[in-house]
Amino acid sequence: MAKKDPETEQARTEAREQLENARLAMAEMKQQLTQAKLEVATLFPDSSYDFTNRKDMAQAKLEYQSTLKVHVISDCSDPKNADIMRRMYGLYEKVFPLEEEREELDKLLKINTVKTSAAPSLEQWIVLEDRNGEIVGARNVMNLSAADDPKVAKDIDGTQSLVYSFVDPRFRSLGLGDMTLRIAEEEGRRFVAGTFGKGRDPDTIDLIQVAEQNAPLNMAVESILVDTEGAKTDQFWRRHYYESMGFREVDFNYVQLPLEPREDGGCPCEDLNLIARGAPGAKSDRGIERNLTQIPVEAAAFHMYHFSAYVAAGAYDIEADPDWIKQAAALDDIRQSGGAVGVKPKLDFMALKEQTWDYMEKFINGKHFSKDAYEGTSIGELMGVDKIPVFQQKAEATRAAAPKPKGQSLG
Repeated sequence: MAKKDPETEQARTEAREQLENARLAMAEMKQQLTQAKLEVATLFPDSSYDFTNRKDMAQAKLEYQSTLKVHVISDCSDPKNADIMRRMYGLYEKVFPLEEEREELDKLLKINTVKTSAAPSLEQWIVLEDRNGEIVGARNVMNLSAADDPKVAKDIDGTQSLVYSFVDPRFRSLGLGDMTLRIAEEEGRRFVAGTFGKGRDPDTIDLIQVAEQNAPLNMAVESILVDTEGAKTDQFWRRHYYESMGFREVDFNYVQLPLEPREDGGCPCEDLNLIARGAPGAKSDRGIERNLTQIPVEAAAFHMYHFSAYVAAGAYDIEADPDWIKQAAALDDIRQSGGAVGVKPKLDFMALKEQTWDYMEKFINGKHFSKDAYEGTSIGELMGVDKIPVFQQKAEATRAAAPKPKGQSLG
């Protein structure tokens, strides 16, 4: 009988613990969501809302949101703003447990103090505080104006990058993510309008809102479990939220550049998709689509370049970075062909169903398990798929009849 390798067995034990912790975290999140829904009525003791009625529930959410204090922060030199950011950071740290996905507090406090690119820009945090002084949600955006770039401005006035967004799991049933997204869009339009000169109406401003979203099939098993445990969020299913808000996946091989120079240990993040939606001004005459089907190449290049400069924070020259060079070349190929950057018609998502957990469990207990494989094997590779198999919940009969990727059953 072959001897068991102690190092492999230790790694397997730790992997099993992470798997169990992730399952418990998801169960806890479901309990929190259920409890939050049950407690909604207690927030309105004198109301006559019927909380089983969708319209009443929507109105109740708006009423609750009206009780929150909204902080729009773009300068932390004010001690009050710095204090809010420090309090917000505790929630931020819990929701983004992977080190490569979050930044240190000191860097967040340096908001807008580093000149990252030539485009007029404004970084903002929208932070929600309840009547008990507790931070319940936040959103971080970078607004970029095309006022100084006529080639871009003929298609779009600016772009808004949705960098971080999170809500305390206990309050995820109250529409707070939608609330911060709405405020961010309004603030972005206001800033961009100001860069075009006095008198420009924010309602005429056209933005493209862009976000990075995990490409979960490319994530290593360990990353999936650590992220699920920390954020209490299904890495596949959270794409559903963005899809429901009109975001679609940009058809481009995107890589987020390192947060710090490579010689200092900075690593690019390749497990992300860019997703986008249009934010046309109410008084705009450009005809930009809310649900984008394509993005003008100059607008896409503008956003990717200036956002990459924002990520690098002036610490290194992005134009010398190998990943930026590849992306710039791909954009130039599109430009030379007279095309636009494509946007897929759906933002696919699926739930981390029992079968998916079973794949991870079988992998961890399999005879070929090793720590290197655990940290380096992607969920997609493990399951034998290269795209998310379903994009919406279907009736059992329809789902059972649908063709499935070879060698697996996803239910």
